[in-house]
Amino acid sequence: MTDAIPAIRLDHARTERESLLPERLCNLERLLATMEARDIDGLVSYYVPNVLYLSSFYAAGGHAHLEANGLAAFVFSRHHPDHPILVVQDTELAFFRHQPSWVSDIRPFSSLVRQLDLPDDPDFIDNFLPGDALNTDWARRMRENLTPSLVLGVRKAVGDLGLSHARVAFDNPRLARQLRLDDVEEVDGYGLMKHVRLVKTPQELEILKTAADINQRALQATVDSWTRGMTWRDLAREYARNVTARSGLCRDPYPFVVSNPPHGDPAFLVHAGLDPDYAIEPGMRIMFDCHGTFKEYGWDGGKTWIVDGGDDPASVRTANAFSEALQEMEARMVPGTKISELQGTARAVLRRHGLADPERALFFFHGVGLEHGEIELPAEGENQRLADWSVTEGMVISTHLYYGGSVRERYWLEDVAIVHDDGARSIYDWGFQPLTR
Repeated sequence: MTDAIPAIRLDHARTERESLLPERLCNLERLLATMEARDIDGLVSYYVPNVLYLSSFYAAGGHAHLEANGLAAFVFSRHHPDHPILVVQDTELAFFRHQPSWVSDIRPFSSLVRQLDLPDDPDFIDNFLPGDALNTDWARRMRENLTPSLVLGVRKAVGDLGLSHARVAFDNPRLARQLRLDDVEEVDGYGLMKHVRLVKTPQELEILKTAADINQRALQATVDSWTRGMTWRDLAREYARNVTARSGLCRDPYPFVVSNPPHGDPAFLVHAGLDPDYAIEPGMRIMFDCHGTFKEYGWDGGKTWIVDGGDDPASVRTANAFSEALQEMEARMVPGTKISELQGTARAVLRRHGLADPERALFFFHGVGLEHGEIELPAEGENQRLADWSVTEGMVISTHLYYGGSVRERYWLEDVAIVHDDGARSIYDWGFQPLTR
């Protein structure tokens, strides 16, 4: 007698929850308004995050293909906004039998899978089309639109949209040169897309809120799992397991960014994965700056964990000071507020709480979305990284507060919030106090 095989329960909705993107992610109205304001007629995007944002397409190999070497290009005309074109590698076509996209004009180009030792076969593309689609109008269009290369496919799409004598933005200058469009005026598309992506759509916000929830629950579970004898690298592995169990993904090279030197160091140090391993001991302050992704959108956010402690007067004062500083900054995050004003607000709170040397505290900010840095900084000038930019309504902003010191003095607090006309509101619900078990 053999044991009965238990029935397998398939969760068909899981694919949609964990993998499928909305049909349209992009803020089309903001894209069109920005192009009009900058007198730009068209856009050719070959930067992987932008193509995903504009078309909801991502390659099967994911991050095996770096940002400037993708498998698809998006071509768009401001004068024909209802006719975007996506030129995509032939091996990726089955993607669109599962993932919806507002882009209906999909045009394949031949890939490195082409068998160069065999004669050309016009039906070779059928190798990449699902069997149940071979006799559909969709498959017929794929065969008719096949081009030998990405460059030829994009060049034809540019012509079909009437952009051959126009002012066109490119986010990849190398592709612009390869196209050899002598009558096209090339302008910056990289900065254009940074500006457009700054203000999030409702679809993006839903993904980012889910990503934040994954991080929050995974980090709390990691802290709860600590026992004497666990090390810094043990915590990182435990966090990665907790993230994966919640359908998130940790990226190489390490899930934590800010370093926690075991002997203390007041400097702001990153590359936490390079720190020598050490045991986590009671009384240490462990600063968590967590990164990961859900549906390609990144999360940011973390706190300080005072290992088996935090109720002594000094720890309570520090925690309350930083909590109040973050609350006051987010209350002041109305459209037009400059970063320097927010930094001054936070430092004044630390002074009010009597923290020693508040000038050594660091406060910094960036946009969050498909990457950590979704804001268009000035294109010219030696001090562009020091630009005192202003917050924008609808942006998702990550705020970081750091206070250097020994293993029992240092402190870290980080939040991600949506900017509204009356201030910013956090996408986390764990408050601003330290982590506890």
